Amino acid sequence: EMPFCFNKKFEKSVLVCDETAGFLQIHHRFDVPASNSGRISMNQAASDTISVIENQLYFVISKSIPSQSPQQISFTTDHDMHYYPFCDDFGPFNLVVVFRFCRKLRRLLVTRGPTPLLYYTTGDKRQAANCAFLLAAFLIMELGHTAEQAWRPLAQLDASSLAAFRDASYEPADFTLSVLDCVGGLAKARDSGLVNFKDGSFDADEYELFDDPANGDMHVLVPGRFIA
Repeated sequence: EMPFCFNKKFEKSVLVCDETAGFLQIHHRFDVPASNSGRISMNQAASDTISVIENQLYFVISKSIPSQSPQQISFTTDHDMHYYPFCDDFGPFNLVVVFRFCRKLRRLLVTRGPTPLLYYTTGDKRQAANCAFLLAAFLIMELGHTAEQAWRPLAQLDASSLAAFRDASYEPADFTLSVLDCVGGLAKARDSGLVNFKDGSFDADEYELFDDPANGDMHVLVPGRFIA
């Protein structure tokens, strides 16, 4: 069952950000909602808008910036989260971008009040694939979903709207990876204890320092034993 859902008539999920623990805690209280005006239903939303967390988080790939509305809080990462290619590669984003996206979205979910969030991209198929990856990564790293659970809402997207990830070369790609392939790897790393955003062990500044090619472009493959 997906967390953060208003799935009972009088039950409301209350999100509390525990900055010490570094993750969201979920509490429930029973209350009669004063109004449904702050919610977006799939009937109200555009036909290509998908529900990621019911009544709380939506995603759309759009040709234009969605109009501002009291019924939603729109945000994008098109201009502040970037992948820097070696050749014709375009993603997926590295762990420090995933970490910062999780922190940003976690904060928005806490501060949004009753108003749903609309995450959008106006980029091309490559940008759309990176955004879909970030959303699935959030569900995995913050809400504990499996890769299949995280992909389930995104499977509503038109498959042709997402580019497949490729290797770092300029040659025609003869082997590609889907968003599900990539988040499957992330979920495996989480389950194996290789990456954890909740226990304070992930040092974003150090990761970014050594990710820079000027500083070696080094990454830990086996903790304490092997870097590449």
